[in-house]
Amino acid sequence: MTFLYVALAGALGSCLRYALGLLARELGQLPSVGTWTANLLGCLVMGFVSQWALERPGFSPELRITLTVGLLGGFTTYSAFNQEVLGWLREGRTAWALGYLSLTVVGALGAASLGMWLARANA
Repeated sequence: MTFLYVALAGALGSCLRYALGLLARELGQLPSVGTWTANLLGCLVMGFVSQWALERPGFSPELRITLTVGLLGGFTTYSAFNQEVLGWLREGRTAWALGYLSLTVVGALGAASLGMWLARANA
């Protein structure tokens, strides 16, 4: 049954990511803004859920897997992130690519750490 939950949550996460990308475009942003937002938000929630689950014995492993592997796995966009960075490098936009790469990696680590801290603070 966990496979079904992961699949359904992954589909939902993918739809949410797509909607975020559409919203970014609608607001006149580059598509990478939607990707960046999904990655950081996904890392924040992943850190929170992972820490929350560790500190609560009643938090089922199935729910943790459904949320992290399914929903957040479908929501985050590492492959799109890679494609955007590589595209900018191919276009000779090296500074843009390296800046986006740095902001994403540092931001993702910071977001995950913040999520873990929030979970601990709510324990």
